[in-house]
Amino acid sequence: MVAAGPERRFTIDELAEEVHLSTSRFKARFREQMGMPPGEYMVRAKVERAHQLLEESALSITDIAYRLGFSSSQYFATVFKRFTNMRPKDVRRRTA
Repeated sequence: MVAAGPERRFTIDELAEEVHLSTSRFKARFREQMGMPPGEYMVRAKVERAHQLLEESALSITDIAYRLGFSSSQYFATVFKRFTNMRPKDVRRRTA
């Protein structure tokens, strides 16, 4: 299930159920193992995938945002910049 990648939207509850843990125990164990909460890990994976799509595809920034589960392209751009210190359009221009 988890191998589906960042384009598949999982809830924390689904992930906890998959590994037969309570949600709170899953969050604690995940943080111990990965050094960050599962929600942050998933957002980072989405940003990484978005960066790849911006460089390698002709998809619009809005299409990438929606494909990865962001509620709007504006929110996607805000999150992307928070993690990369670049705007999505800057990545796109740099690779054009």
